[in-house]
This record gives sequence, structure tokens and C-alpha cells, in this order.
Amino acid sequence: MPSVWAVLKQIKVILKKTTSFREQKPEKVSEFLDILDNLKDLPVLYIDETGINRYLYRPYAGAPRGEKVYDKISGRRFERTNEVEQKLNGSFLIRYIDSQIREWTE
Repeated sequence: MPSVWAVLKQIKVILKKTTSFREQKPEKVSEFLDILDNLKDLPVLYIDETGINRYLYRPYAGAPRGEKVYDKISGRRFERTNEVEQKLNGSFLIRYIDSQIREWTE
């Protein structure tokens, strides 16, 4: 026996809910859409930034039952790689990679 949702999908009745935020102000939305409409002829520039900690360790380990697993990890230094990329019309414009070792300061 098919579920109610499967039957509704077969007869092409799809229940969707459109949500918006209570705090949303209609005049600000229309102002933003007007500004966006004026910019539609300009090329779109995508910018993405990410940061990766290069100091990775396994918080869990496997061992036969009853045996403990010991590991030593660094508590002072870690290496972090930051990467920023810009993409325009499907091609990368700038790729900036910065890798450095930082010390924990207290």
C-alpha cells in the first residue's frame, strides 16, 4: 500500500510551504531588489574563503578489547592554511594561499 505522500505525488499534488522572516521589512526588500535590478548587467564575481587546520589527529582509535591506545599530540603549535579564490565567468582570477605556523598564546 503506497503512502499518502506517494499517492499525492502520483496525482501531482505537491504540498509546498513558502516561508519568510517575521523581521523582514517590505520596503527594504523592494529597495534591495531595485538595487539588484540595476546591477544585473554587470558580471558576477564569486569570492570564497576557507581555512584549514593542517594539524589533524584522530580523537578515537581502534584496539582489541581491553587494550588501551596512547597517543601524544601537540598542544602548542598548529599549521593553518588559508585560501581565498575569486572566480569570474567560469575562470579563476586570483588564488591566494597562506600557510603559517601559529603558536597558542595565553
